[in-house]
Amino acid sequence: MKTPEDLLRENVRDLISLVKKKNKNTQTEEQKLRAIIREFLQYELKESKMYEYIKSGIRVVDGVRGNPDYPDFHIRRELKINPDATRQELVSAVMENIPMSRQKAEAAVDKHLSGEKDIKEAKTPDNDPAPHKSTGINVLEDLLKKIIPQIEDDYKLLTTSEEQRESYRAHIIDAVVKTLTPVELNNDAPEDAPQGELDEDIDVEISDDDDEDDMFIDINPEEPDEEEEEQDPRDAFGIEGKDTTGRNMAYTTFKKIESQIIDAYDMLSNPEDQELFFDYLIANLKLYFDKFENEIQPSVEEPTNKEYDSAKEEQPEVGGGAPEGGEETLDLEI
Repeated sequence: MKTPEDLLRENVRDLISLVKKKNKNTQTEEQKLRAIIREFLQYELKESKMYEYIKSGIRVVDGVRGNPDYPDFHIRRELKINPDATRQELVSAVMENIPMSRQKAEAAVDKHLSGEKDIKEAKTPDNDPAPHKSTGINVLEDLLKKIIPQIEDDYKLLTTSEEQRESYRAHIIDAVVKTLTPVELNNDAPEDAPQGELDEDIDVEISDDDDEDDMFIDINPEEPDEEEEEQDPRDAFGIEGKDTTGRNMAYTTFKKIESQIIDAYDMLSNPEDQELFFDYLIANLKLYFDKFENEIQPSVEEPTNKEYDSAKEEQPEVGGGAPEGGEETLDLEI
């Protein structure tokens, strides 16, 4: 006969077994429910993707693009749904729908992406402007790209006064004109001068009565007592009456760009190209100087209107004298 303690132990053991069995069945049912829901969601998602793909108008019934048996079909569908899809995601999309090895799927994705890249590059417009019909203008454009940044940097360093910048501008333009004028004259000179004009008789008369001392050549001449002061090249470069700081800065700038200007102009032999180059160079320098000056000191006109102008005209002058008879009084009505 079982004791009350044994009966209690047996009942507790049965209850524990029953609870464990119920929990196990509950987990199994929950797992089944989760699997059903997951399958349902995957089906709905797949149908939704296919609907969006067909709605976009990309799908073609016949051919590779609309045939789900080809990797290109699934790659396009994935890119349509997710334009930022990675290469790995595209490979997975192909392998999920077509039984093939990863290597073949990667090759198909790479081929597709390479074709898309070629199409995008072909559709990219050419933003480079077409060259001008004049060679002189084309050469000048290339020259301005080189010298204008240097001129701008040095010009905008002169911020003490407007006179400095005016002097800089005048010296640069004057130096360009003086530099190109001799080149232009040399190009206009005839290439072959008449031979007869160069043949001249040179008569040198040596008199026997010349003093021998006059014929002596001193190889050790005495140095002058006072050394001549070396002339500052900036003085010859300068324009009388212009600010010297602007002159000095212009001299430094022009030494940097002088050879580029001469080389560009010397490249041209056609008179029309030379004339266009010269005229447009001077005009563009002036226009760029105007642009730089406006950036340093922008002149903005204050907007106004008729009401303001009328009120300003009716306003009494400030500082007017008091009326006769004593101090001016203000009558304020409250």
